[in-house]
Amino acid sequence: TTAETATTAGTPSTDESSSSSSVWDDPEFAQALPSDTVCALHLLRREQFLPGLPPIFLVNQLYSIVKDATAVDQELEYLIQSRIIRLIHLNTSRKDMAVVFVIDARSFLEQVRSEVSLKRSLSEKNALVAFKRDSSLLDHGFDAFTSDLLDNCTQPWISKVRLLEALHLVRSAEDRERAVQLLLDVGVLLRRDVDTFWVTLPRIGLLVRSLTAGRRELIQVLRRAPYAEMYREELCAHRLKSTHLTVPFLLRDMLGCAMLKEVEAPGGMIIRIR
Repeated sequence: TTAETATTAGTPSTDESSSSSSVWDDPEFAQALPSDTVCALHLLRREQFLPGLPPIFLVNQLYSIVKDATAVDQELEYLIQSRIIRLIHLNTSRKDMAVVFVIDARSFLEQVRSEVSLKRSLSEKNALVAFKRDSSLLDHGFDAFTSDLLDNCTQPWISKVRLLEALHLVRSAEDRERAVQLLLDVGVLLRRDVDTFWVTLPRIGLLVRSLTAGRRELIQVLRRAPYAEMYREELCAHRLKSTHLTVPFLLRDMLGCAMLKEVEAPGGMIIRIR
């Protein structure tokens, strides 16, 4: 898996490199938006890495690289409607949005599908009838996502009505409801309200926890520094204890969402708390 073959942030795996080629060598994509936003997407997709998840990064990070936020938003919407990327809602206090390429999401879901099938076969081999039924329903659920919803559901959320339509191959209403519950259990869906769900990724909680803890620790590091500021180079050399994310990853996020600010000084760039 990507998580197993890459051991450090910023080191793309073989799988990532091959999937990267299939996206970035596509003539339609190369000609679609030859812009700063596309370059930033390329950069972040190759540099950012969190074990257990596909290449994923934050909209905030794009804002820290491309200063025209309106242009970023417009170009992201174009890429979303072109089925190249999708946004993932993060359940943080700031309601952040992550970006993932559809090709990476599809590959990751197939990987999770294989892992879930293996775990269920080992843990439920004595409940054969129930296991076969749930496994079939879960397969239908994953099929609905990889063949329909990833391409045709461009919003970060989906209505229950649309979700049940995507599960049309499941015959009974009871089984469709069970398939939805299995997708919730696996982590492909997260309940938004009574009638809608967030379309998310399994193990996305890893990113939410690492992001929350990393932001908190980086603020604490700066508050302990003289005048609550540090040179960027010095700060980037700091090793964080509470998160899997790197300081450069967090700096791009926190500068992009205005938690921190960057000031030019004779000795280099200084990072301060806003």
